[in-house]
Amino acid sequence: MDPRALAETIAGLVASHLSSLGHEVSIASSDVALERPRSRDHGDWATSVAMKFAKTVGTNPRELAQALTTALLEQPGIAAAEVAGPGFINITLDAAAAGALVVTIVESGSAYGSSTELDGQIINVEFVSANPTGPLHIGHTRWATHGAPTTANAHPHKAGRVTLVHNGIIENFAELKAELAAEGHVFESQTDTEVIAHLLDAELNTGRAPLEAFKVTLDRLTGAYALAVLIDGQDDLILGARRGSPLVVGWGEDEMYLGSDALAVGPFTQKISYLEEGDYVAVTRSGAQMFDVTGSPVERAVVQVSASSAMVEKGEYRHFMEKEIHEQPDSVQHTLSEYLDLVTGAAKPQAVDFAALDRIQIVACGTAFYAGQIARYAFE
Repeated sequence: MDPRALAETIAGLVASHLSSLGHEVSIASSDVALERPRSRDHGDWATSVAMKFAKTVGTNPRELAQALTTALLEQPGIAAAEVAGPGFINITLDAAAAGALVVTIVESGSAYGSSTELDGQIINVEFVSANPTGPLHIGHTRWATHGAPTTANAHPHKAGRVTLVHNGIIENFAELKAELAAEGHVFESQTDTEVIAHLLDAELNTGRAPLEAFKVTLDRLTGAYALAVLIDGQDDLILGARRGSPLVVGWGEDEMYLGSDALAVGPFTQKISYLEEGDYVAVTRSGAQMFDVTGSPVERAVVQVSASSAMVEKGEYRHFMEKEIHEQPDSVQHTLSEYLDLVTGAAKPQAVDFAALDRIQIVACGTAFYAGQIARYAFE
């Protein structure tokens, strides 16, 4: 069962249940947001559709979620469904349905997720990547730093044998791009990232081995980067590097990960190595070879991290922003409790006498700046 079919099923169940309550609501599959849970223990898909439509018609979101869970369990392809919070449902596909999704991906090839027939579907990447004999994957979500936010400028970028994703800014990309264009390279985007792909592909075409070509390419880059690179024909290799932007290596069982930080790989492993400034790495399914900025082999400690579930999980909320909005009352209470006795309402004695200070600097940005302005008024 692919995401679109599941969304259509859920939309029909929601409309049917609300109709039984006397609410005639038109619901399309596009109204059903499906997400990948942060942990595989929570199933294959999650949705907050009950929360969304409970608010629309003024009914109890948990009751609607429970009714949908019961109905989902009667649908073919659903192995489990549970209420994960008010209006939030976790869904697990049975083995046949999950297997059918993989077959769809394989048969569709590079068209999956981009063709007219399959446009907008979300690939169950973790399911495929967990197979030690399956394909490698890289992915990246970011805004455009060079050029408009268009499909052509979106990651990953490919040139010849090289496919890569990049976080950071390459300061000398214009000079490199002009040099490569003079050699006959044709660019499809406005990004600095595509320049790295062409530069690495050019080094590979000189006959250099992937790791050597990667090092030569890195030495020519000025600026900041965290890179994850795939090379055609190297089916058990991901190259990574960092300068100015963070990158960590995650250690799993017969699988390895690269991520921007511990939270990015936290749902899959708690064993990570922090790459240091200028490091680059060759990652295979069985391990990782790390090198410092000079090209010398190095070992970076494997550390055990236990990221707080409160930081990693969205809980019952669809987005982290929504979670932060609902957490504001608790956040304000925790902040005030440092300065006020919440029982008596009296101010607690402070170690710092602000009135005795000649100058106070409040440094902030965005909405925190507005909060700083309020504090400035209070101090003055």
